[in-house]
Amino acid sequence: MKHVFKSWPGIAKALCLSSIILFLDCDGTLAPIAPAPDKARVPSKTKHILKQIAGIKSVKIAVISGRSLKSVKRLVGVPGIIYSGNHGFQIEGPKIKHSPNLLKYAHAVKEIKRALIRRLKGIKGVLIEDKGITLSVHYRRAPASRQRLVKTIFHEIVNSHPEKNKIMVKPGKKVFEVRPALDWNKGSVVLRLCGKNLPIYIGDDITDEDAFRVLKNKGITVFVGSSRRSLAQYYLKNTQEVYGFLKRIYSLKRG
Repeated sequence: MKHVFKSWPGIAKALCLSSIILFLDCDGTLAPIAPAPDKARVPSKTKHILKQIAGIKSVKIAVISGRSLKSVKRLVGVPGIIYSGNHGFQIEGPKIKHSPNLLKYAHAVKEIKRALIRRLKGIKGVLIEDKGITLSVHYRRAPASRQRLVKTIFHEIVNSHPEKNKIMVKPGKKVFEVRPALDWNKGSVVLRLCGKNLPIYIGDDITDEDAFRVLKNKGITVFVGSSRRSLAQYYLKNTQEVYGFLKRIYSLKRG
């Protein structure tokens, strides 16, 4: 992967030639990774530049997060843009609202949650986050010596559940996501929302790889982090560099 800023002349040329849709992950991309989901904050300067970009007619913004729709809207707090929660199962924005009927999957997710609470309640630092449609098990704050046990218990519960065919598991950064077993992910959202705009996707998580995959040779993909193991074309080191990239986009597209 090439660094975005070192490749800026070519990227800038592509941006100038098209209307764009800017897809952004939230945690680890807009907001620095926090010890717990409720501790995360999007810096005020990042919110400000997003509001400025949102005012440009040739640019659309879509924030796609594993958080619930309510949570990501509250965290980012920029009006007039598209928000997608639960890895794309919920979409809401100007002239768009999407939330599939997932009742037949709800029982399996609920039962797995109960079993996880019962088995993991004695391990300090584990957070089980119920997001309605999906479920997250965060173990970032668990002692390093106990994290393997968390993983073992998690897989035991999921693999032994009688309705395991109704759910799928996606690993993230010190988190497991339990979601309905549907062929729908961040890449699906991107394809639905792109239209004729040039897509730019910026993300840091394993779940963002689905978007990088569908946008191969179709847009500009940017991985956030120090790792080079990604399907993205380019990378930025951290959320501060993401802010710098957003500033460049604003300066270029504001006309």
